[in-house]
Amino acid sequence: MKKMFLIVLVSYVSMIIFLQWRYFYYGGKPIYFWLSVFLVILSIISLLGIKSGLNHFLSIRYICKNGVSAKAVIKDFNVEYYRTKTYYPIIQFRDTSKILHKYQSKVGMSIVTKKYKKGSKVKIAYIEEQPDKFIIFPAYYYQSLMEIFMFAFIGIPSLIASIILVIS
Repeated sequence: MKKMFLIVLVSYVSMIIFLQWRYFYYGGKPIYFWLSVFLVILSIISLLGIKSGLNHFLSIRYICKNGVSAKAVIKDFNVEYYRTKTYYPIIQFRDTSKILHKYQSKVGMSIVTKKYKKGSKVKIAYIEEQPDKFIIFPAYYYQSLMEIFMFAFIGIPSLIASIILVIS
């Protein structure tokens, strides 16, 4: 998948560079050229964001399909401040062999306090061999989909606009 994404990205950039050169060479207005360069950069950043969101979604899907389902309790939150408050829930659960585990999530959430409070019971899935790799249902699933849609909302219009601007 990484090779395919890289091939698509390189071919897209090559096509846009060729079209921009052709546009500029045959007397196009420089303002349109630089606007299309900006849109290309924005769409490349969006494509990379979509790839990141897709990788996150696929890792969550892998844990959902191959993981073990369990009930957990949110014991606490680790809060980090970077532009916004991000909460990393600390959960406690028993695995299939009845061993008690307590782990902090590696994925932060900004809306977690509205939905989950300390002591809340949540449904999780975890990899049996690596119980520190877990997801909280359905929050992580929806969060990964939102990453993809957010970048697609920015990237697809800028991609289309850059191609239309260069071709016309």
